[in-house]
Amino acid sequence: SQVQVEAFQMQMNMPGMVSKKVIVTGAAGRTGSIVFSLLNKDPRFDAVGLVRSEDSAKKLIAKTKCNLEEIVVSDVTQMEFEKEAENPHPWPYALDGAEAMVICTSAVPQISKVSIIKAMLKIPINILTPKKKSINFRDLRFKYKPGQYPEMVDYVGQKKQIDLAKKMGVKHGKCVCLSKNIINVWKNMQSSYQDELVRFLCT
Repeated sequence: SQVQVEAFQMQMNMPGMVSKKVIVTGAAGRTGSIVFSLLNKDPRFDAVGLVRSEDSAKKLIAKTKCNLEEIVVSDVTQMEFEKEAENPHPWPYALDGAEAMVICTSAVPQISKVSIIKAMLKIPINILTPKKKSINFRDLRFKYKPGQYPEMVDYVGQKKQIDLAKKMGVKHGKCVCLSKNIINVWKNMQSSYQDELVRFLCT
């Protein structure tokens, strides 16, 4: 939310300090694009939008009118931090020097088009039925795109982002998409990494 971003801005800046490099993950998403835009307009920050694909980069440019140089295209989930001997620098060099990371990634379900059609076909019958609404919104169904399930995005993805931040020496972290659903995903994983999440987000 904007309140969280404003609080983050207050935490990060002191009078007389030069602009700070901030990585915004999931920058092309609904929340990410808002956060990126707010930070990008503030001269106290050097915002870098981290997106997974070129299509996402195009979306971010269209939404915020930012420059291509302010975007980094990279899939954090594909970075292998365990093989440091083989590749000690698995992330793009354009991310180096960041002092903060704002995590804006979260699994977003898409409405099923089939359920919409079925709900619309029921409208004539529903209209003729007393005390029944024309559309029963409970008939609508939602689903996740392949590979975009909460376990992959909200757990594996965010875990990778925290690993990246640790490897890069990022000092501050915020997760503006930390919803009840995401918290439940982390709890269900029963991972000791929950403590790592809390430590990173509270710095």
